[in-house]
Amino acid sequence: MNRVAKKLIIPAGILLAILAVIAVYFGTHKVSKHSAQPDYGSLGSGYELDDSQSYWKANFLHDFTAAEDGYYFITPDMTYLMYFDYATKEVVPVCGKPDCAHDNSTCNANMMKQSYVVSNIYYHEGYLYYMQIQNGMSVLTRMDKSGNNVENIGEIFPSDQDSSTHLVFHGDYVYAYYLCAHYGMEGEFTEAIKKMSLKDGSSENIYEVTGNNISIGLVKSYGDKLYFAVQEQLEKRSMRSKTKALYSYDYNTKEIKLVAEDDISDYCFIPEKNIFAYYVVGEGLYYADAKEQVMKLVMKSDSLYDRCSMSYDGKHIYMDNITFQNMTRTVEKREYRIIIIDSDGNKINEIECDDTINNIYYGDERCMFAWGSVPKKDERAEYFSGYLYIDKKDIEHAAQWESVYDDTIFLFNPFKK
Repeated sequence: MNRVAKKLIIPAGILLAILAVIAVYFGTHKVSKHSAQPDYGSLGSGYELDDSQSYWKANFLHDFTAAEDGYYFITPDMTYLMYFDYATKEVVPVCGKPDCAHDNSTCNANMMKQSYVVSNIYYHEGYLYYMQIQNGMSVLTRMDKSGNNVENIGEIFPSDQDSSTHLVFHGDYVYAYYLCAHYGMEGEFTEAIKKMSLKDGSSENIYEVTGNNISIGLVKSYGDKLYFAVQEQLEKRSMRSKTKALYSYDYNTKEIKLVAEDDISDYCFIPEKNIFAYYVVGEGLYYADAKEQVMKLVMKSDSLYDRCSMSYDGKHIYMDNITFQNMTRTVEKREYRIIIIDSDGNKINEIECDDTINNIYYGDERCMFAWGSVPKKDERAEYFSGYLYIDKKDIEHAAQWESVYDDTIFLFNPFKK
């Protein structure tokens, strides 16, 4: 197994010790020694907002984003932008208009008054960001937290309203890419990562790759680097893909380096332990430890966990098989699970999910969210499509999902007269 490219050389800086472990060939089970220590405190203990929010699932919908005191989210019907207060667990529309009834297109929280890229909402340094569609182009749009002030920053990619365009924020820039947009289409396409200034909208492509049925995915920001994978479609009329290679882009030097050539389904960093954690399809979860100079198989794959999505929230690693079970198994054979392990690789909990759960939004160290069927209070229907959450205060024993809202909230009650 070709673990990691030999040629990767990492300059001194944030996360140097962590990145050193992925700079050599792991077949030897040894890594080079470095004296520097990681310095990425926003993923340490105690909640501290990480501006890139790398804890959300990279290869799926981005309906949630974290803020200082709660979360912003777009309703499953793509109609409203809402705010979930972590302390009170109350949900309110993102609208600062006086005396607004929040029941028509004049409400600031009503997203359908415009054409926009669905399932994409981001919070960065005090502002909300999403993408409007204008003249066939996605346009990066900035909005204050009340929804009263909106400004367009610059054009990104040709786009309609589908959720293919995704964003990663870091400092004064945003990095945009297509996710699976050209799967199944005839001919070659050039996929790119576009870097755009949040100050003046100027942009440039920092990476391009051309081929048939390929995509850029698993894009995350850690420390002074942007990580991304080149993936290819495994079969027609399917979202199943294989990772061909994982790369890093250095924000300071602008260099792009090959990190690994394994079929990695997902990855994350545990900076306080100098660990690069990644899941190789058909093999399992690996920990590459810079401090101890070793790489080890932490959890071997099996029929239930053949491939996983991953997240690290500063305390625990979360892995679920839901997306991949949906892609590879018939409905009657799906077994949805979320496994939670500590930074040492020990399993501390496993949450079984019924077949009404469609996606997991991992979240930061406060809450984990899911999209699924929520029991209705209205007697004329049994369920409605909504969001659920688990408060991570007792994540080691958590098993029960709670509704983010119920159908009696004015925006979600279809029987309201």
